[in-house]
Amino acid sequence: MIDLLSRHIYSSPHVFLRELLQNARDAMVARGEWDSREGLQPSVSGRGVLVLPCRPGQSEFAVIDDGIGLTIDEVEELLATVGSSSKRDMFELPHRDYLGQFGIGLLSCFMVSDRISVTTRSAKGGSAVQWVGSTDGTFTVRRLSTAESARRRIGTEVRLIPSADPSMSLDSETVTALVRRYARFLDVPILVEDAQGRHVEVNQHPVFIDEITAGNREAIEAFGRGFIGATPFDMVSLRAPSTSTRGVAFILPFAQPPGSRRSGAVHLGGMLVSERSEELTPNWLVFARVCVDSDGLTPTASREQLVENDALLETRNAIGAAVREWILELAAERPRRFAEFVSIHEMSLKGVALHDDEFARCLLPHLAFETSSGRMELGDLLGGVIRYAHTVDEFRQVAPLMPLGRPILNAGHAYDVEILERAPALFAGTTLETVTAKSESERFGTPPASDRQRVLRLVERAGAVLSDSQVAVIVRLFEPSEVAALSVHDAGAVRRAELEGARSVSDDLWKDVLDRVDAIALDIAGPPLRSGLQLCLNWNNQIVRSLAEMSDRAAFEEAVRLLNLQAVLASHRPLRPVDRAMVARSFTAILQRTIAPGTGRPR
Repeated sequence: MIDLLSRHIYSSPHVFLRELLQNARDAMVARGEWDSREGLQPSVSGRGVLVLPCRPGQSEFAVIDDGIGLTIDEVEELLATVGSSSKRDMFELPHRDYLGQFGIGLLSCFMVSDRISVTTRSAKGGSAVQWVGSTDGTFTVRRLSTAESARRRIGTEVRLIPSADPSMSLDSETVTALVRRYARFLDVPILVEDAQGRHVEVNQHPVFIDEITAGNREAIEAFGRGFIGATPFDMVSLRAPSTSTRGVAFILPFAQPPGSRRSGAVHLGGMLVSERSEELTPNWLVFARVCVDSDGLTPTASREQLVENDALLETRNAIGAAVREWILELAAERPRRFAEFVSIHEMSLKGVALHDDEFARCLLPHLAFETSSGRMELGDLLGGVIRYAHTVDEFRQVAPLMPLGRPILNAGHAYDVEILERAPALFAGTTLETVTAKSESERFGTPPASDRQRVLRLVERAGAVLSDSQVAVIVRLFEPSEVAALSVHDAGAVRRAELEGARSVSDDLWKDVLDRVDAIALDIAGPPLRSGLQLCLNWNNQIVRSLAEMSDRAAFEEAVRLLNLQAVLASHRPLRPVDRAMVARSFTAILQRTIAPGTGRPR
């Protein structure tokens, strides 16, 4: 049981120090309550909680408090039974003023030591008591003599000798860093003995729990710089009165990488529970780091996470509501600053807009999209027809064909299509139109009847050149005339090209697997469209017209292949093995024409 609790509940051996500090702080709170109940003057402590690191030549480590202490009966009841806790009332309900609730924290010391000594004297009277426990599960309890008891002040002293493991070093520097990390915001004095034997108090005021005002904004911002590693873009005060939770959301001044998870630092009564709590904030809040202190949230047994209950849900909703309100106020009152915020955290904000109409109305006009006319804000297009391509590949195919006054949007990134589909319901007069290379090519004009024979001959000759590539050739009229050819393909054609490429580098086993995948896909989607890959030649282009008159067969074939390759590369379609072979053949032909035969020198 000791091995289970001390080595498998906690994430790090160093949390034993947090557990000892937590117990010491709770004992001091109990001391104050006892004094008040007994009508005594509040105790004046000269030390609070004192931490004694291992010093050179002295291997013992100690934590000493001026708390309520334990009687011999309490020692025998609590320290002899795993899981017992003095921090419960007669109905076994958790006491809100105590951080520890589970009575297993002392056992975490066995992660760093084989022997624990607890010497305690109770404020309730009686002799001082010493309890000594070992990792083999045995323990002894000894009542100190009257003389020994008299020399001890009320409170508890825990001593242990760390193991020989070098990673368990408990020197002054290490211990001070750990105490600052876990307990610097506690509401009782925490002192650490330094290398010179001085008792240095580590407590700090938790500025993050204060309401942000002009008077303290600079101090909270300074804390935020240390917390997130940069000056916050902005700060949002957080309040959840039902769980006595206070804190700040620090808005990040930089974009989070894809797949980032939300996180926040949680303190309970000033004691650090987690620096990376994911359960504290809503799923969408990845553009801020939250730091809070609470008296109403419940920790798990290890006190390194929070229990998922109604209190946590209320707190999470309150945090989300506060940040959402800040965003809406920023959009209404400081539009330039809001636009800057959106430019940094666009991807994260899109996720919020998908489920929040009011927020979507604020956000959508400021979202920037790649378009065929350059980067534009969606607000420039709302209220009219928004033409967009579903995928990046489709956009790249059709973008060169769009006139400046009729842009299309690239909606091929995460959330883009879903965001656009919300626009008509939120902005009057807005309609959507999906654009594909095939739909655009179907709108192209046909060459005049006077050129019919020349066009048919060009289609026949070019089709023969590309027959091995399974690319059909069509001739149309479209603008701009500078674009000589367009590669048109559907999703099925791209899928087949990718499978073909995978087959070319696979062994027999994986070729068989890919064949089966292809067969299943055909069963689901049906047979591919005829001419899934097309080369659309532009009859408005002078090169294409000259191609129709070319009599040199070798030069004609080379030109057709180059036009096809240019169109394929412009469309960003994955190259198939046959395409790569065509690239090699075309470049070889170019080099052969450029270099004089037998000389190695240019012609």
